[in-house]
Amino acid sequence: SAINLLVNQGLGPESILPENHQLRVVLERKLSSPLISILSPPNPPEIQFAALRVVNLLLQTFPRLFQSSEIGVFFCSYNDPQYVKLEKLEIIGKIVNDGCIERIIPELAEYAKDVDSEIVKEAIKILSQCAQSLSRWTRTILAVFAELLETNLPIILQEVTINLIPMIRCSSNPEDCKHEIFPLIESFYFSDLEAFWRSLHGGQEAAQAAFIWLLGEFTNENYLLSSEDISRNFSFFSNFILSKDDFPLEGIQFQRQALHAALKLFISNVNHEMSLRMAQEAVE
Repeated sequence: SAINLLVNQGLGPESILPENHQLRVVLERKLSSPLISILSPPNPPEIQFAALRVVNLLLQTFPRLFQSSEIGVFFCSYNDPQYVKLEKLEIIGKIVNDGCIERIIPELAEYAKDVDSEIVKEAIKILSQCAQSLSRWTRTILAVFAELLETNLPIILQEVTINLIPMIRCSSNPEDCKHEIFPLIESFYFSDLEAFWRSLHGGQEAAQAAFIWLLGEFTNENYLLSSEDISRNFSFFSNFILSKDDFPLEGIQFQRQALHAALKLFISNVNHEMSLRMAQEAVE
């Protein structure tokens, strides 16, 4: 209630203070300190969660409320309840910037190996968001993804696959981003397509659709210079994705993405000998 009063009367649009009043600057600079004290032990998790919710709401209006040096207060402790951890992660995603991302990436990499699947999902999503908003850290984040993929844990494989796509789509320069991501695709996806597909199949439909999107996006001469590699990907797509026995049983998202990828593969490799045959299979 005290924070609400200060914000409404000191910083909000209906504040009694003039726009350029010095007290506004003082309030915005000092408002974080009492919130940090509430977030710290020995306050119980319920009190911390209430304060975190206030912080989360304040950040929507005052994104610079917390300094880079204060980011550590939002790092998760091993004994934090799940609801506190998730709230902290959401806040980290909102306040991350160039001044603190170097500290945040290792923390998120640890959270991505948590036993709680919800924590894993949120950590990987925030890593992807960091790459989107701070593109010069993309390679560092891709190195973290490579380390995570080596664990071969289904939930990690699925979430990394899903979150690679917004990194490409939201990049200011999608083509450069694709070339940065391709070594990861080649090492972990294209090196053994069948094994990776078996790891994803039976899991989230969104992860399977994302994998199909990556397959259609990167199977062309701009990335795979070898005709044998392209043929291998075509064969996999035809035998596993467009399988006449399984395809009608798949979900709408899967089917739509498969047909879209088939068209993209045909257009990107129109001169390849297997391209027309696979396009005909997709039509059938």
